[in-house]
Amino acid sequence: MKLENPKLLQDPDKSFIVHYENKSFARWHHHPEYELVLILNGKGKRMIGDHIDRFDKNDLVLLGSYLPHEYLCDKEYMDHPDGFQGRAIVYQFLKDFLGAQFFEIPENRNLSRILDESYRGLQFYGKTRDKLISLIENSYQMDGTERLYSLFSIFKIICQTREYKLLSSPGFMKPFHNKGDEPIQKALEYIVQHFQEEVAMKDML
Repeated sequence: MKLENPKLLQDPDKSFIVHYENKSFARWHHHPEYELVLILNGKGKRMIGDHIDRFDKNDLVLLGSYLPHEYLCDKEYMDHPDGFQGRAIVYQFLKDFLGAQFFEIPENRNLSRILDESYRGLQFYGKTRDKLISLIENSYQMDGTERLYSLFSIFKIICQTREYKLLSSPGFMKPFHNKGDEPIQKALEYIVQHFQEEVAMKDML
């Protein structure tokens, strides 16, 4: 099973991506961009690194660069008579999209720490999640300037909160960055994809 690297289209006059997802969510994949995902509608299985859990409406997660992940909606959303019923808003940005030094300045120390922690995946909850949802839920309808300053507001909230939990285990990403660890990579991907089934060693080779 291949770890995919899909690309969302970025408008040429935009420095980052805000995408309204109304098609079947991407399978097990990763990408260089950081990603903030808000589920507007849908329930199912969420896999982030080696962390597996259920997701529901208003699930809000920040994913670090190249962190493998997948959202798999339940059958009722996949096989609906009117087509796929899952909905999400996805922000994607590269760490240098505001310039190479933006996240390194002293005022952004906490924001840089959050981005560093996001290599494990961060799930927001409580009042922090409510505040972020109010900024994100209509962002795909904003013009470029509104989106940019809305993103700054999002950054301000996440750098001042501790209302989040880390998802994937600390050592999970190592095989995905080290050459020569391809067999481990393949085994991890298979286990995550087939966690509800009986897994045999021969199937991972």
